[in-house]
Amino acid sequence: MSSIRQQNNPLIIKLLREHDSLGPEQQQARQAIQRRILFLMTTIKLHELEAERSSQKPKARLPQHAWPSNSSAYALA
Repeated sequence: MSSIRQQNNPLIIKLLREHDSLGPEQQQARQAIQRRILFLMTTIKLHELEAERSSQKPKARLPQHAWPSNSSAYALA
């Protein structure tokens, strides 16, 4: 589990408990809590993906000279 996920898990659990304690008649409050939870979880996932991407090696690229510099190389003789 990532450090940002560990850091925000208590807050998400608190929001889930708050959501569960509300009755069905408090639909607007429940939806507001759902949006907050979704925002937090999306932010956590984005942070994890950015951290993963920055830790990966860049992909190998072909040297510039590997491709013809003009379209005449493709002309039929």
